[in-house]
Amino acid sequence: NTDSVITVNSDGLYWVELNKGQCTVRDSMNIAFFDSTTANFSVLSGCLNDPSIFNDLSGNTTNQWFWNFGDGGSSTQQNPQHTYASAGTYNVQLISSNSLICQDTISKSVLVEAPLNPNIGPDISQCGGSVTINGGIGANVNYTWNNGLTDSTQTINNSGTYWLEIEHNGCVERDSVDVDIFALPPWHL
Repeated sequence: NTDSVITVNSDGLYWVELNKGQCTVRDSMNIAFFDSTTANFSVLSGCLNDPSIFNDLSGNTTNQWFWNFGDGGSSTQQNPQHTYASAGTYNVQLISSNSLICQDTISKSVLVEAPLNPNIGPDISQCGGSVTINGGIGANVNYTWNNGLTDSTQTINNSGTYWLEIEHNGCVERDSVDVDIFALPPWHL
């Protein structure tokens, strides 16, 4: 090719020769093409004090990873876990590369949920009757009692330990209460 510019699309040794009068200059360059990589990941966001689980979805040519978790923490593992110390939204960045030749970067926001701290009250002791326990703490919460009920409120007629588990965006928390309902003593007028 006699053009001053060429486009190459395959590996190989390429050379250029310049001639002017009786002078000739030659230089060469070895060109190697590498498969590109595309950074991508998914995350199972954690709750405060539980690990967030990061899953690398980068192209199959990726063999090096650098994670910046947005809170000063980082990792070079392919599929790391990271525990955040504070609730909030974090900008997580993944730089994926194939032997530091080709690299790509992606950033995603990760929400770390604050605890809801369920509280179904203090332990209860009473003579006869029933007691109503209310564990309601807001919208978008799933409730599960130890007896399978899924309402936020439960009426208790028998002694025992009762627990309520709440789930909000994958975060699960639990509180329990001991209930003692004593039989009323016999009485006559």
